[in-house]
Amino acid sequence: MSEDRKKRATGAPTSGAWTEQYKARSVDGPESPPTLMDCDLKFARGRVTGSGVLGDVRYQIEGTFDEGTGTIRFRKRYVDGELYVYVGARNGAGFEGRWRLVNGAEYGSFELVPGPMATFDASARGAQALFRRRAKAWQKVCDIDLESVRFDGEKKILAQLLEDEDYVRALQSFHAEKDATDDDTLQRGELSAGRIRLSRRMMPGLFAVVDRCKAAIGLRAPVELFCINDATLNALVTTTAHGHIVIDVTSGTIDAFDDDELAYIIGHELGHALLGHLETFRAMSGETKGITSLRSFALKRYQELSADRMGLLCCPDLEVVLRAEMMFTTGVRRRSAFGTARAFLEHAKKVTADVAPPSEAAEGLDTHPYGELRAVAIDLFYRSQTFAKLRKKTGGTLSEAQLEAQVEKIVKRMNPSVLDAQIDRDDVAEFVLLGAIAVAEATRGTSRAEARVIAQLAEGYRRLHAKLVAMPMEDQQLRLVELAESLALALSYPQREKILEDLVLVARADGRVSKREREALEGVSGLLALNETAVDEVLESFGKPLD
Repeated sequence: MSEDRKKRATGAPTSGAWTEQYKARSVDGPESPPTLMDCDLKFARGRVTGSGVLGDVRYQIEGTFDEGTGTIRFRKRYVDGELYVYVGARNGAGFEGRWRLVNGAEYGSFELVPGPMATFDASARGAQALFRRRAKAWQKVCDIDLESVRFDGEKKILAQLLEDEDYVRALQSFHAEKDATDDDTLQRGELSAGRIRLSRRMMPGLFAVVDRCKAAIGLRAPVELFCINDATLNALVTTTAHGHIVIDVTSGTIDAFDDDELAYIIGHELGHALLGHLETFRAMSGETKGITSLRSFALKRYQELSADRMGLLCCPDLEVVLRAEMMFTTGVRRRSAFGTARAFLEHAKKVTADVAPPSEAAEGLDTHPYGELRAVAIDLFYRSQTFAKLRKKTGGTLSEAQLEAQVEKIVKRMNPSVLDAQIDRDDVAEFVLLGAIAVAEATRGTSRAEARVIAQLAEGYRRLHAKLVAMPMEDQQLRLVELAESLALALSYPQREKILEDLVLVARADGRVSKREREALEGVSGLLALNETAVDEVLESFGKPLD
């Protein structure tokens, strides 16, 4: 232990922001991947108190800390009544130990570290380093420049996600679980119903396609093949911790596509592995902010376009690739039913030009681009100087910049408009003030006490407040809805709950919360997508509800 660490290991712990990392298990289950959460702790006179939130459920902490032995003991009680006990010991600047659900089967280990969650081994810098390390490892076994293949839009949105505290925190848990199961990837197919590991002698034609793809991109990593007994058109890829690429192909795909088309499909799956797409995940809105979830789904769509480029490099015939895309898009396998692949491209160009971005956030939860958009993006890459250069040839009518600009314009047609919305402090302040006005005016106009609270909320925004008060009530209400559509996605649950807490201060200012004020609070809570019990929980946190 270094001298500095020894110093930090003695004396009273610092009060303020702390991060808890815990792992859970039950009597008959394995230990879960680590989960992180923020909490605020106060150490004084041998006592430790604090609070925090897990997801959208708050908890309180009360216990003791023995500075002599470094032992910490505390209880964590959630608002829903669940009670946990923790016992740990000093470890450097933090603590580590065990926890258990009182009178329950859940238990596990924990670690407490001073500082907010964003600084706990899950910084954007750390996540970016992880991607760089793994990208470097794949580049060592592949001759083509992988970053030249990657769609620029994928790079941009991944950079945004790696600056997002919610996503990076969830990413850490995702990788812990992935790394724990990746080594089982090959073994799961040794003997199982409906999935069989293939050998070269069993399906020499399919292995010949893999050899062709590996030669096209100079790939030296081992590739394992499995067949899934499934009539659908599909293929998927995983990797192992030892650098093997594992591709599953459905029986329907092997039956429906010829070898040239299969080269595109296998190449596409290789692209996902080599470009690090398996290191990212789709974040559901319950796990992260809504805007984070939408970006993670957009990332998956962008990654499909990058993988399509790798598929085209493995099968450099545009007609073949477009035919394969047409089959995937329509699901039709009878080749005599099709016209030319060029006809599909002409149709795709026409409809793509007419597609408008969706206005509803729920429409942004697709993981794959529309078939027509993919066809146009593939054609653009085929006509680019980048494609020619990667194949060590000359030609191409589109520069790198022209290619990426046109593809980005296309793929954004699947992004909900909120992804481009810019949220700033002024938007939050405007929403808070509009909500405060609505609550105050709900019962016989704004009282003096309510006006004083609103004046505190409007500190630094006096002009904005005056402007909002002068607006007709109908315009105020519509503006409240307009702002909420973005804020409900862009702000974390605790941030949205803080807005509700500010508005409860207004409602309580004159000593009571009327029925109409409560209705106004419930309305704002609904706009912010808070829990149905959020108003009750906030009122309870202030003490006994007023009526």
